[in-house]
Amino acid sequence: MTWKKNGFLALIALSFLSACMGGGDGDGAKASSNGTSIVVLSAPPAPPQVNGLAYGIAGQSLSDAEGVEISALQSAGSDSAAANTDTVAITFDAGFFAVASTARNAEAIFLGETVMISGGEGTLTNGQTVRLFYDPSAAGSYVGAAQLAAYAALETTPPANPINAEAHYLFGFLSDPDVINARISGAVRYSGDIVATGFVTTNGVASADLTGTELDGAINLTVNFDDDWVTGDLSATYTADTQIVPIDLSLPHTAFSGNTFAGAFECATTGGCASATEMNAGFFGPSADEVGGVLQIETVHDIGEDRYQFSGAGSFVITSE
Repeated sequence: MTWKKNGFLALIALSFLSACMGGGDGDGAKASSNGTSIVVLSAPPAPPQVNGLAYGIAGQSLSDAEGVEISALQSAGSDSAAANTDTVAITFDAGFFAVASTARNAEAIFLGETVMISGGEGTLTNGQTVRLFYDPSAAGSYVGAAQLAAYAALETTPPANPINAEAHYLFGFLSDPDVINARISGAVRYSGDIVATGFVTTNGVASADLTGTELDGAINLTVNFDDDWVTGDLSATYTADTQIVPIDLSLPHTAFSGNTFAGAFECATTGGCASATEMNAGFFGPSADEVGGVLQIETVHDIGEDRYQFSGAGSFVITSE
């Protein structure tokens, strides 16, 4: 994404702090069907296999999604609640996906409220401005992601009941599950960038900047279509005051079925790190050409004598290598 932000309040529930410092318990683990020693975790609930758009076929473009009410995956977080995932309605007006469009017009559900976006902006019932961000260069051929954000600190007139929140939306042409089963075999690696925004605290003290902290990084996923599992890693950084905080997470082998999957990322190293980061994703295009997903990122990192916490939402669109 081309939009950069600094600093972001953070409020992570004490239940997260107490629970996430421990490792996964491995409940539901099963042996891989190929007879190896790999342990594959049972698949957590995944999003629906249809979203209001046709399945992916050759020749589609995101402009074909204009004017259609889409059931988009949404990951949203605020300064008063950790990020969570939902499926919400979003409709893009004609011309939205043009590269040089000045009419980013849409209708979307944001924090449970229907918001009309015109020229990249809308208004909440409390009078606050909602800003839409979409980077065509970060989209794939069959899947894209957009952001909506509202920050009280950006308002000229302080709003009543101020809101500080962001949401990431994932949309596109899901792959036909029958086509995936019939055409694809072996292991396929997908890689690309992620972008996330969140609330940050240092030793329990919220950042002084109220307009958001951006987390940038990369995600790699390996999908074994023979044995129906996915694994991967996520590496990124964010800045808390002057400290650059590295995030290094891994996704254990996790089962999947159909054209969607979900999993939980764990800390790749022990000591000084905790993660309750979750992913919901899907395959897009005629033959699972691309993977798109949303993230709920919850991490704690100890660096020296300081503890840094990040709670936020993110998205990614990655392609097969």
